[in-house]
Amino acid sequence: MARIELLDLNDDVLRIIFTHIPNIMNVALTCRRIHDLAIECIIAVVWIRTTERLRRLCNYALSPPRYRAVYIEELSVWTKTHEDREANDRAQDADALLGKLLVKAQNLRSIEINRFAGVMKKSSLARKALGTMSYLTEATLLDINEASLSVLPSMKHLRTMTLYFEGSPKVEALVTALAACPSLLKLTLKAKPSLGLPPKCSHVPSSSITSLQDLTLYWCSSRTLELVHVCPNLSSLTIEGMDRAKGAELKVIEQFPPKLRRIYIPQLPYFYLVERSCAPGALQFLHLGDHWSHESIIYLGNEEDHSVRVTRQVLALIRGTSPVGLRICLHAPLQPDSFWATLAATAPRLRFLDITISLRSESPDIPDASWTELLLDSLRNLPLVCLKLYLPNIQTDMRHLTYDIWADRALSSNPDVARKLYQQRQEEITAKVVVHRNAVAHAMLAHMEDLPERLANDLPNLKYLAFGSEAQAIMMQNPRTASGIMAPSCVYNWYKAVAEGEKKRMVAIPPKEGEKVWETLKDGDLSVVENIQ
Repeated sequence: MARIELLDLNDDVLRIIFTHIPNIMNVALTCRRIHDLAIECIIAVVWIRTTERLRRLCNYALSPPRYRAVYIEELSVWTKTHEDREANDRAQDADALLGKLLVKAQNLRSIEINRFAGVMKKSSLARKALGTMSYLTEATLLDINEASLSVLPSMKHLRTMTLYFEGSPKVEALVTALAACPSLLKLTLKAKPSLGLPPKCSHVPSSSITSLQDLTLYWCSSRTLELVHVCPNLSSLTIEGMDRAKGAELKVIEQFPPKLRRIYIPQLPYFYLVERSCAPGALQFLHLGDHWSHESIIYLGNEEDHSVRVTRQVLALIRGTSPVGLRICLHAPLQPDSFWATLAATAPRLRFLDITISLRSESPDIPDASWTELLLDSLRNLPLVCLKLYLPNIQTDMRHLTYDIWADRALSSNPDVARKLYQQRQEEITAKVVVHRNAVAHAMLAHMEDLPERLANDLPNLKYLAFGSEAQAIMMQNPRTASGIMAPSCVYNWYKAVAEGEKKRMVAIPPKEGEKVWETLKDGDLSVVENIQ
């Protein structure tokens, strides 16, 4: 067989090879032919930060006879590009340069434009170019206003769109523009919190955004929730935050689209928006709260009126939606709690659960293994097929390690000496807290060694388990930097239950395989979840 040299390959094959080479700049220096092909890969992703860089890019990408702008696939134009015109001694305006670049960059797949309204107002070339791009499927448009919404209908091939508004947009104009985007599947709306009331909606929008399937609202007004009513094919809704301006009317969603299957509410203060409007038996996945937000944690066993009210409202929401999957964060006591029995009766269709349980003890002692029995008793009545369980370090009462560091401030009349004594006592307290926290983590690790096996045998329907704990992360940290705050990213070990006679054992599986199973559960219906292998 004859030996094949690199340059014997055709250009299409070489382009594919170059996309897998991390340092493509070195390859571009080898010879003229490879340089020309490698440059296509280098210029595929462009970030523009200044007018000078935009000018240099245009000089390079728009030079005849080879218009290299056709090789640009991802383009990001940052705000500074349109704010440094005084430093630009060139006659050409940044918006005009961008318009000329977009005319030739007709193979763009993704684009991000800051100060979008200003660009569309001052550059007719940019407006026309965006309407003729047949490969453009993703767009992030910042500082958009009602006038620039008229550009959106011309971008007919967009599938994913993110819009940033200076304030809350008018619903009628927004719906009219989005309804003319026939390929739009995913929409994210973000708005800066307004100082006053959001604009009122004079009438219910008559248009419908029939193609939209995924909607995310972030800091929009409660009136923007009316978008949900004009998206009949919406399957996923995320509420990241709402503009709660003084005097604003807080509305709930009166009726969900019939095809809605997933609701994500990362911050619990906003679950009230959907608590009265769900059709039982229709929801596939309900996401309530994230572990990194203190506002997203449900406090059980607390006699405060607010905590009891929030817990009841969350249970009412779960009862109203009857989800197949649930994501929830709990701060629970090391004692029986009625929440678990209520949850089993409230969510009869619940089959997969993603839960963070922050256990707390009123005792200063290192917890013994009895907490594992409480955990198993809590989960035993749930017919779970898949369980994602994350356990932060058990919070014990550490008041016995601390004392009033302000009580002896009068020991020295010298402010410098008093300050040094105060800092020294703070360091002593911190050292004691870290030692105690590490001891709790060490004890938890010892108790959790057989927890996956016990979960597999105590939950008869369990097929998959993702298990993680903060204790393991704490013991891997430097003792001086260990903290009691939940880790910002949860690392899970995935297991699959395998039957061995009358018992089951947990077999470790790759995390990618486990996450793939999790995504299948969120997308499938109840029958798919129950029969997953």
